[in-house]
Amino acid sequence: MSSPDHIEQAIEMIIDSDRNVVDSYETPAPIEGSTVEKQQRKRYRSEVWKHFTQLDKRAGQREECRCNYCGQLYACSSRSGTGHLNRHIFEGRCQKYKAMQFNLQTSTPTPTPTPTPTPPLHEGEDHDNLLRSAPVKVSPTHTPNDSFHKENLEHMELQLARMKDENARLQKENDDTRVQKESLEKLLVNMASEAARLSEENSKLKEDYAKLQEEKERSVTREEFTRLEAQVSKLREEFEKDLRGFPATVAMALGQIHKNRQT
Repeated sequence: MSSPDHIEQAIEMIIDSDRNVVDSYETPAPIEGSTVEKQQRKRYRSEVWKHFTQLDKRAGQREECRCNYCGQLYACSSRSGTGHLNRHIFEGRCQKYKAMQFNLQTSTPTPTPTPTPTPPLHEGEDHDNLLRSAPVKVSPTHTPNDSFHKENLEHMELQLARMKDENARLQKENDDTRVQKESLEKLLVNMASEAARLSEENSKLKEDYAKLQEEKERSVTREEFTRLEAQVSKLREEFEKDLRGFPATVAMALGQIHKNRQT
């Protein structure tokens, strides 16, 4: 099928998107006695199904179908109809199908319309009246599909602009993240260096504290030795004093004993 025919068919399906399933009924025959002929109903498969693949139904789950272009899943039971499927394909919700159609349409060369020559303006003629009276030639290549092409082109341009804005935003966030990462790495290096310095200072402080404790113990021992030495010296002086007074004390004691014997 050529591209214009395919596009025209797509437009017709968009217009008829609410017609989910075409049902035709044959007029039942007249009732004859107790026999009634059953109505014959024919169901025609919608054209939209060629854009979807019906999946196997799993136990306890709904019937689903998958878009052949973007993989979107939709309910596809006999009661759900195909309106949502038509909207997905023919109303531009499937971006991949729309892009494919756009590429297909733009790849087909369109003949350039021949411009209509404007009659020369003579002296005394009104240019506006001349333009209004000039015949308008419609290009035979202009079809209703041109508006569809234009809409697709505008949509693609809008989508491209959004993608550029999104890329710019993501690039800015990426740059900010990279700057933050570099700052954190520098901070980690500085913190590691500071931790090493503090650990070294802590070890040095522990060594200094141990030395102070040792000097303190030595100082206490020296003071205790000096105090004991002073006590010994005092005792020695008292002993020498008592030793010097010992003969006189003995003599007095002996005299007292002798006196007591006489009495």
